[in-house]
Amino acid sequence: MIAKVVIDIDHYKLNKTYDYKIPSSLKENLKVGMRIFVPFQKKVRSGIVINIDNFSKQKNIKNILEIDIMKPLLNKNDLERIDFMRKSYAMNYYEAIKLYMPNIFKIKYKTKIIKIKDNELTEKFKEFFNKDRIWVLKKSQKEFLPRLNYIQQKGYIKIKEEIVKNSNLIKYNEVFKIDTNNHEEADENKIGFEIVGSLYSNIDLIKQKIESNIKKNQSTLIIVPEKNMIKKISEMLNLEYIQYHSKLSESKKIETEILLNNRTSLIIGTKSSIMLKIKYLKSIFLFYCGHNSYDYIGGHDFNIYEVIEKFYSRKERYYHSIAPSLKNLDLLKFKNNYEKPDVKFISMRKELIEGNRNILSRELLKNIHEALNNNKKVILFYPKKGFMSFNMCRMCGEVSKCSDCSMTLKVLKNKKLYCDKCKIEYLNPKRCSNGHQGYLKPVGLGLEYVKEKIEEMFIEKNVVLIDKDTKKKNIEYDILLGTQVVNQFLDDDIGLAAIILSDILWNQKGYDTNERAYQTILSMTNLFSKRKYRTYIQTYQIDHDVIKAIYNPNEFIKNEKFKRKLALNPPYSKLYEIHISTKHYLQGYRKALSIIDYFRNNNITIIGPISDKSDDFFILSVKLEHKHSKIFYEWMFMNDFYIKRV
Repeated sequence: MIAKVVIDIDHYKLNKTYDYKIPSSLKENLKVGMRIFVPFQKKVRSGIVINIDNFSKQKNIKNILEIDIMKPLLNKNDLERIDFMRKSYAMNYYEAIKLYMPNIFKIKYKTKIIKIKDNELTEKFKEFFNKDRIWVLKKSQKEFLPRLNYIQQKGYIKIKEEIVKNSNLIKYNEVFKIDTNNHEEADENKIGFEIVGSLYSNIDLIKQKIESNIKKNQSTLIIVPEKNMIKKISEMLNLEYIQYHSKLSESKKIETEILLNNRTSLIIGTKSSIMLKIKYLKSIFLFYCGHNSYDYIGGHDFNIYEVIEKFYSRKERYYHSIAPSLKNLDLLKFKNNYEKPDVKFISMRKELIEGNRNILSRELLKNIHEALNNNKKVILFYPKKGFMSFNMCRMCGEVSKCSDCSMTLKVLKNKKLYCDKCKIEYLNPKRCSNGHQGYLKPVGLGLEYVKEKIEEMFIEKNVVLIDKDTKKKNIEYDILLGTQVVNQFLDDDIGLAAIILSDILWNQKGYDTNERAYQTILSMTNLFSKRKYRTYIQTYQIDHDVIKAIYNPNEFIKNEKFKRKLALNPPYSKLYEIHISTKHYLQGYRKALSIIDYFRNNNITIIGPISDKSDDFFILSVKLEHKHSKIFYEWMFMNDFYIKRV
């Protein structure tokens, strides 16, 4: 009998199983999912048994030394999930197991140096040995190993590596009893629902569902993007709960899993809680869909929607978002509690035609004065910090775009236009394609510039600037100007809120720029409207798709889906970038061409190579359809390249 074993070493070259003979003394006890000790590269390492077979193609197969724990750490369902994570998100076996079984797979190794003779040992080395002629190597001393290996060959010392077993595993035995398979098979596949609207407007319905589950002795899992949101959600629900996140101690994680095995609960946690074994789980809620923190796990690209749909297809699944997300529309049905915000749109193009060239419209300026005179505060949301402008015709709203890739061109300090994607410079035209001369101007000045202009208009008022780098607590202001962090300072003393220039939001780089702009505007305006603030949005493109989407989201979603399907953008494909960094231009370029040839032979669409000579940095953008992801990941593991999901 042969055991297929995954070794506990985190390296891309070890992303495979190793075959070991099962000694007759272990045949009756050894099961799939158990942790064992095996000889590996002249050392003893731990490993997990992934499968048991009758035959092996490998040569010089060694015997398993011993079984660590007489119970499987992983059941069949666990191994299927680990295999899915490994294949879907370019993880090696060890990384996938660490995510699913945090810290349990990890065993500490202690390196001992035993002194035989004093010869060849420097005075510095002699100081490390104790009275028993033993030196326990610290992590910071690993750099000495090459020299110590040489001294060992001379016969003056002996290097011995010992395994330090995890005492928490005894306590963890209770968790081994959890097997969610039977509970999942009892239910039929269910369709996930997307809950659209502010969390406040949906919280009563969510609470009713959780309380219904509790009465039926069933558990509920709520996933939030960040750890600091756990307390906020618990206060909104006002229910007893268990929290779970990656920062919990090892012992606390174990206690949590034991607790979940013995009673029904409400669990509120971050994305790592998706790996928990919850015996009585009935419903899963994913709050704030579209948050960036859901895109990565353990340093890898990650799609939390795919994982939930794969792992929990027989559970009730609810995806909450302020605005509909295009990422998984084909997977979900809407449970729509969509709120249309009470907002007034102001055309800055009309203001310009009528002679107003200020950053604030006359109507908004008048209403800000009125609010301040009534002792009310004012919130002004400006979408972008720093100097990141683009060229826009203030008469028709046309934006200068790259002729090769259609990306919005940014304006450099030398007044030329530049494409970030194609690395091409353009001369600044004097007129737009519609023939409007003298109206094509840079738009999107920095926050500091906007603050100066606001201060000129309201000389006696306290104008405070805030962004994620300068945010403060308990600030005093009359007018608060800032990026999206202004939503942390909303209170009842505010009378008016406005988005100064919404056009910046949909003129950023990226295939999903319209979706991100729509979600940002809807999120901000919903917050403003809920608190009964007078809300204004200034724009040069009053008929833009994003503006129309505020009151007609279904048409917007339909158009965006059509555009992405036509261009094979996500969710209809996966986009990646392969980064090659080299000091030698030709050497890097040849490598880029060899990569292109490999993927062209596998029918994968390639964009590039796009090079940046000044930084000796080459970017190869690979457009990859989902069905080819296996080929892509196999190449990545073979070549050890850094892959970035776009």
